[in-house]
Amino acid sequence: MKELELLFGVFITLIGLSHFLLPREWALLFNDLEGKAYAAPLIGVITLISGIPIVLFHNVWAFDFRVFTTLLGWAWTIKSLKYMTIKNSYKYTYRPSKSEKEFIAVGIFMIFYGVLMAVPYFTS
Repeated sequence: MKELELLFGVFITLIGLSHFLLPREWALLFNDLEGKAYAAPLIGVITLISGIPIVLFHNVWAFDFRVFTTLLGWAWTIKSLKYMTIKNSYKYTYRPSKSEKEFIAVGIFMIFYGVLMAVPYFTS
């Protein structure tokens, strides 16, 4: 289980770092996806690949750091199922014209969250 915490903690931290360092590129990507018919299935598959391993192998509901990994896995899995089964669901979640400032803020949150997920690996 700790290996999954470390894997996804590093995964989230690195994506957050990318959001923080390249906010313009992320804004361009998501703004380009807006309105595209393939956006929902594409994002759904990516989040499903990320969420299912956590749900299957790290479904820990303890009141400690491990629950953050579990919550993220369930959130990704539910989001992916929504995107892959409900027509136009992507359009209701993402608003057009995402700004660079939003990606910087999200990047900072992701870095914090990713480090929080990886902490248990290094503390025992």
